[in-house]
Amino acid sequence: MPLVADLIVGALRDAGVGFIFGMPGGGSNLDLIAAAGRAGIPFVLTATETGAALAAIAQAEVSGRPGVCLTTLGPGVASVVNGVACAWLDRAPLVVVTDSQPAASGEKLSCVLTTRCVSSPTSTPNRVRRSSWLRRPTVVASP
Repeated sequence: MPLVADLIVGALRDAGVGFIFGMPGGGSNLDLIAAAGRAGIPFVLTATETGAALAAIAQAEVSGRPGVCLTTLGPGVASVVNGVACAWLDRAPLVVVTDSQPAASGEKLSCVLTTRCVSSPTSTPNRVRRSSWLRRPTVVASP
């Protein structure tokens, strides 16, 4: 049975993603980087999450395919806000992938950063494949 990371990377590969830019923080980020390597999508380490988002935006604008950046949980997500704002203003197809933590009381994940939040492992590949999800910045919270 494939991991959620394999499903996310498969959907990104099907969307034509060529690179994943970012900063690993451990947890499911490392699973996603490993899955991307198995799928032939190189991971490019950047100095900051904002730099990762800007590199992904540049790659998206040059290639016409979605750009992807990977951030750590917490401060990493806060750091990527400038890149998401840039993508929003430029209408660049940016997908932001970050770790998530289960809520203490079992409540659902809430996203503050984006207009699109993908939090269900079973629906993630279908939502990432839909082109409307790739027209605006998207956050994928991988469990």
